[in-house]
Amino acid sequence: MERVETRTVRPRGTGSSRFPAWLLPAALALFGVVALLIVLNRDDNAGTVSLNDVPQGVSARDLGGQPVFLVRDGDEVRVFLADTRHLPDDTLWWCPKEQVFVGVEHGEQFTREGLRIGGPSRGGLNEYPTDVDGRNLIIDTGQVIEGSAAHGDAPPEMRGANFAEPYDSGPDSFCAGAVGRSD
Repeated sequence: MERVETRTVRPRGTGSSRFPAWLLPAALALFGVVALLIVLNRDDNAGTVSLNDVPQGVSARDLGGQPVFLVRDGDEVRVFLADTRHLPDDTLWWCPKEQVFVGVEHGEQFTREGLRIGGPSRGGLNEYPTDVDGRNLIIDTGQVIEGSAAHGDAPPEMRGANFAEPYDSGPDSFCAGAVGRSD
């Protein structure tokens, strides 16, 4: 009688494994360490704001002690620092009727895109870099994009504006309904 050699064949996934028993706990521990490093090294200069909290158009808010203007068009949002780039502590307003930013002390004017129209400013409005991630606006307050030295054109709404009359002195005044001023 001829002897036939037999061996047991197990389907994959049953019985013994090709991976050592220590590999799974080691992989989980490594994952935990990587997750912890990501949390510890996160960018503390990034602020997150829900897009639901940012209205369309121009709005003002305080971002970590810094007054800013948020300019939202659809899902695109720009965040301008409320700084006229002339003298410290100059007040900057958004004038909704005229569609311009105005420095009320010295008459600086900027377009909705932050370009300088006129006045003694050194350039356009500075802004924080932003990114929209799903329904969240991520603002990098650790970096400032310097405003352009280019000049913008005054919007049609501003042509003929009477800069001599007091700002926001009533419904027909220049900059009626100003946004961003502090009372």
